[in-house]
Amino acid sequence: MADWRARFLELWNRYTARQRYIAIGVVVAVLAAILGFSFWYGSKPDMVPLYTNLETKDAGDVVNSLRESGVNYQIDENKRGTTIYVPATQVHDV
Repeated sequence: MADWRARFLELWNRYTARQRYIAIGVVVAVLAAILGFSFWYGSKPDMVPLYTNLETKDAGDVVNSLRESGVNYQIDENKRGTTIYVPATQVHDV
């Protein structure tokens, strides 16, 4: 186990001070990116279907109603129709 540590210290001591700062900066930047992505992805609401297979006109009416109510929504269109998603915490209220 001490072998890898000795090799790491030998490698680390070969670098100049500038190269060490760059390596530390890269590690900090990667960790910050991972934490930022985790926070962003974890704070997204869990979206569940409110209506599925709607016609375009009906979907437009529902979206207008949701927009007026200030409810966050997502739309997914496919060959069968339009599906409207809302946050799971608001699906029963809407």
